[in-house]
Amino acid sequence: MNQSVDEQLLAHIKAIAALLYKETPPEQLQSLEDIEETVRQQVIERVSPEIGNFFIEAKTGTTAGRTRIVKSIIGNLKITKKQAEKLQVKKSPKISPYLEKCCLLLSANESYSRAEQDIIILTGMAVGHSTQQRLVQRQEFELPSISLGAPRPLGTLIALPRGRRALGVHPSFAIGKNTQEFNCH
Repeated sequence: MNQSVDEQLLAHIKAIAALLYKETPPEQLQSLEDIEETVRQQVIERVSPEIGNFFIEAKTGTTAGRTRIVKSIIGNLKITKKQAEKLQVKKSPKISPYLEKCCLLLSANESYSRAEQDIIILTGMAVGHSTQQRLVQRQEFELPSISLGAPRPLGTLIALPRGRRALGVHPSFAIGKNTQEFNCH
């Protein structure tokens, strides 16, 4: 951007900030953390969806078709059927591709209910734990190929889903015989 555009942008941002500040209750501005949460929430609810919708309309060149709301990392976006087709957005999800990636990343590392809490903290957007679970279940994962070569020595730690581990003697083991299962935290 050139200097003129930067100056115009800064002037508009300051004007938006002044309007949002006037509309914010003083009790929401007691600490830096309060200010961060308040500003992020106002940006997600009032500012960035408008910017996102402008970009979508400018890029697709259309506003034709039935409108639906898509939860996005930048707030709730209004996307028409034609815009979704041009931007290669799937028909059924109510979550944008980028927000979906964030949800999947958290769901892979945590429980679905913990991912629900974490996604709010990280993005400011609420995505329920059951939606997180459905996102994961819709994914097609390649199963790893396992070589049944030499058996593992007794006492080898083997990783299992959901943070569980097992001590076993062979990668093709079943929980039970020759294994001791325990939870890791």
